[in-house]
Amino acid sequence: MGQKMTGLRISYAVRGERVSRGQRKDDHIIIGTPGTVCDWAIKHKCFDPKLLTVFVLDEADVMIATQGHQDQSVRLQRMLNKQTCQIFVILSLATTYDDRTRKTAAWLAEMMTKDGHVVGLLTGELTIEQRAAIINRFKEGKEKVLITTNDSKE
Repeated sequence: MGQKMTGLRISYAVRGERVSRGQRKDDHIIIGTPGTVCDWAIKHKCFDPKLLTVFVLDEADVMIATQGHQDQSVRLQRMLNKQTCQIFVILSLATTYDDRTRKTAAWLAEMMTKDGHVVGLLTGELTIEQRAAIINRFKEGKEKVLITTNDSKE
């Protein structure tokens, strides 16, 4: 996405990438595991999660199912500014589990809606027009959370 952007700065918040307490990260993109991103935000105070404008949680079902990652993922999500940050959640269960994936996505959308987020939900059972409308609302910032399942990818 950023291949044509000059001066784009990216950090990798993964095991082995060390930062000092108080060292500021002003990169445009921070890619990492929930635990390391939490450490950078909370313990080392490298960046302020309230200033994030987009938060992507890929393989969210794996993060939720993996011991420790669920708490860290939820903690990160709760630190975000609900008014200014868009959240993109991608569920990655194999296609043979489409019904389970859709139920998980619907449950997650319901929980995040109860938590005060405006949520869009993409699944393979939607028409192309419905999917396009949801994606456009997300791009326009009208929906702050977009949850998608692997069966909705074209």
